[in-house]
Amino acid sequence: MNSGLDENSANESDSRVVFRRLLLAKQLFLHGLDHAERLGQLNKMIAVHNFHNAIEVTLRCILIKYEIRAEKQINVEFEVMLNEIDKYPPFRDKGIKLPYRQEIRNLNQMRNWVQHHAVEPESSTMDYWKVFTRLALETICETYFKVKIQTLTPLDLVANMELRNLLSLAFSVLERGQPRNALIISTIAYKMAENGILGTMGEPALPFVPDLTSGHRDYWDDQGEDDSRWDEVSQALKALNTKLEEVSTLCGLTSSGINLSERKRLRSSMPRVVFAMNGHPHVQMVDLPVEEEEARWVLEFVLNIIIDWQSLGLNPIVPEWGSESARKLVESGDIENSGSVTVLLARPFGG
Repeated sequence: MNSGLDENSANESDSRVVFRRLLLAKQLFLHGLDHAERLGQLNKMIAVHNFHNAIEVTLRCILIKYEIRAEKQINVEFEVMLNEIDKYPPFRDKGIKLPYRQEIRNLNQMRNWVQHHAVEPESSTMDYWKVFTRLALETICETYFKVKIQTLTPLDLVANMELRNLLSLAFSVLERGQPRNALIISTIAYKMAENGILGTMGEPALPFVPDLTSGHRDYWDDQGEDDSRWDEVSQALKALNTKLEEVSTLCGLTSSGINLSERKRLRSSMPRVVFAMNGHPHVQMVDLPVEEEEARWVLEFVLNIIIDWQSLGLNPIVPEWGSESARKLVESGDIENSGSVTVLLARPFGG
């Protein structure tokens, strides 16, 4: 029997099991948030189910970590599980009790109504379930596992070391209270991985946009066309070139698992990134504060989509042309003063 709240008490195998379960709980919660923000009674029912599952998985982790029950014996009734955790002698002796216990009971009852009677949760209660579940998960993880649930990430599942290092840096920067820099690094990692998978799917893996006007100016002159109209034709060709690239990229990404709503949110959240021929990233963004929540959503989305791409055999990697700039960025760990990224901040409209 473990002595309670000793973070070194579980063996390595149990630690891996606990990590995977806590990571699962976090993902269940995030999926619940996603459904809670959508319209329709079915989405509300799925959200409540996911919130409850996230709490339940986390509570069962306590049983495993502290050997209150063997892993094969953790499928007990919900109320029995709550009682066994609070009555566990090392916890009881230290006055440690599960937080939000009444709210946890309420959620369990709501889940039972949804599951057994298809009861639709009231729309007015969804914010309550979201906030309570987040607070409960955060408190339980910090009290019983000495971890912050926000820092639990499936980084180890990213196969490409360069992408893994970039994402790890982004998480570190975010935890240091620099959401803008975390957003920039996340976007660079995404754009490089995106280029890698488009190359796998047969799209051109280039850090730049080919110019359709290249070589056509001489032809224009040879035909004796009006030189004053060339600028107009050139702009039209460039616009066509850009639109063709956008359509090609959109088709590729949609088939890779990114839906249109996610694509829209990414485009509105991510800064514009253009890579030079040597892979050096040039970032353009409006000089406005970046909210931590939005930066974290982008970072976790990039991490999860890279893992999804791997499962589809699309091989997300840092392309060869970006390898050196990715290495410099990771080694510096600093966007502002390292010169590893060029950032151009535009004044807000009307500012």
